[in-house]
Amino acid sequence: MTRHNWQFWLTCLLLVMMYTALPISEAAAAGNPMPSVKLELTDQDDSIELTVAADNLTDMYAYDIVLSYDPALVQFLSSSTGLTGFFVNPFTGSVPGLNGKAKLATLIFKKISTGRTMLRLTQMKLVNSYLDLQTIDPEAKVEARISTRQIYGYSRSLGRGSHY
Repeated sequence: MTRHNWQFWLTCLLLVMMYTALPISEAAAAGNPMPSVKLELTDQDDSIELTVAADNLTDMYAYDIVLSYDPALVQFLSSSTGLTGFFVNPFTGSVPGLNGKAKLATLIFKKISTGRTMLRLTQMKLVNSYLDLQTIDPEAKVEARISTRQIYGYSRSLGRGSHY
């Protein structure tokens, strides 16, 4: 009896594993690589500009990104999208989404304290023109190092003409 019970649970486990791997294998079989994301940091005097770019997009109609950072070191100021002319069409499926590479967003942060902070893209959701949702674990991060000089915007003399 226990042997049949063990075989039953093993069969159930294998079925679950096959079912969850099916969407991944369908995408691979279709020849569509998984979308990837890249973060690029531009350090300015008193702010940080973070650009979020994606590659291998297939019919991307909408997106949602979740970013984590240390609010004790940087303060979110603004964001803009890199997608010109992008809008939500009430008739989905009639207008194709973006394919290939795209600059998704530019985020501006104000430097408020010294130290190091990791800006991490923790989650990304993509929606195609047929409203199919795809959740991606982007694994994208970039480190920002903030010095006292960058926060206050000046150099202080350390003697004998030395500046930091």
